[in-house]
Amino acid sequence: MKIYFFGIIIIFYILGFSLDAHALSKEEAITQTFDRIEHRGIENRERETYQPGLFSNITRERVIEKTLGKIEFELAIGIGYLSGYTSYEIDFPWDGYAGKSELKFPFDNWLTGGNISVGYSPFYLNFQGWTNISKKTNGDMEDKDWKGEYLLSSTKSDADGQMVILDVNLLYNFWQGDKPWGDVANIFQKGRLGFLVGYKYENFKYDIIGVRDVLGGGNYNLGEKVLDYKIQYHIPYLGLNLQYFKDAVDKALDTWGVNIWVCGSPYVIAKDRDDHLLRNKVAQGKVKGYGFLMGLNTFFNTKNHWICRLGLDYSDIMADGKQNQYWYGDDPASEDYDDTGDSIEGIDLKIGSSQILFWGLLQYKF
Repeated sequence: MKIYFFGIIIIFYILGFSLDAHALSKEEAITQTFDRIEHRGIENRERETYQPGLFSNITRERVIEKTLGKIEFELAIGIGYLSGYTSYEIDFPWDGYAGKSELKFPFDNWLTGGNISVGYSPFYLNFQGWTNISKKTNGDMEDKDWKGEYLLSSTKSDADGQMVILDVNLLYNFWQGDKPWGDVANIFQKGRLGFLVGYKYENFKYDIIGVRDVLGGGNYNLGEKVLDYKIQYHIPYLGLNLQYFKDAVDKALDTWGVNIWVCGSPYVIAKDRDDHLLRNKVAQGKVKGYGFLMGLNTFFNTKNHWICRLGLDYSDIMADGKQNQYWYGDDPASEDYDDTGDSIEGIDLKIGSSQILFWGLLQYKF
């Protein structure tokens, strides 16, 4: 009877300890874990097998700070340089030949922007925006026309532009390596992997100035606005984000790391409007297509909450649809005929964009 009695007492003691452990708050559990680590270190030191410095840079406050959930808010300002172009191409019949026109509009400009991030691990919501500093672009607008295989015309012009890029995305880190489980010596495993879903909006407006004939060598309408072009991109996207970080052995730096993200857009929509002022003609198009986006950046976190980020973002877009043209006045290119009021619909249209944004951000974490 005494054996059964003591057996029951032992069972209730084990159950009670288990229930108490589950009832502990997250902070209490971490504290008890840390106490066991310290106690184990003392025992090891007594056996002369303790490794000095193994936990010397890990404090109780750091464990709690790194593992307990809290709302994070970050604000950043920065500067960047956008390289690349946006272009459109139309195909049409031309006196029994296949006619083609291609127009390329440069980015090639310095941008200024910022970023706002709000998160509660493992979710992070990010807002980013960029706009050009100078209206004058560093590249030329190009206009080429083919009749069959023959390059009939090739011109270049100066380009003044207005650029707006807005991006909002939600990151969910489904794997985080900075949780206090596993081997004690690997308390801070360095990595995060997450799903990224977002929407990017781009708006580019151009004033095209003058014409320089590449084939004929002549120049005309210099200093005069000859074309007005506008295009908007709507780019929903989804993909993966990978982050690797490492503690810095430095009095000023806390951590540094690398961030890589790769995304695809299965449904890009673009709308453009081209006003050929010299020909009194407006062309409007709408296309649908796809895009590929990726980015790489490195970051340096200081101990006083400042973060420096340097990186580059790349995107490539290809879409096709139809263009409609309308003459609001007489076209000087057609002799002995007044084109006013004429229109052409259903022209095959391709729109593409290739861009690289080199950027740097100075960020503060509240």
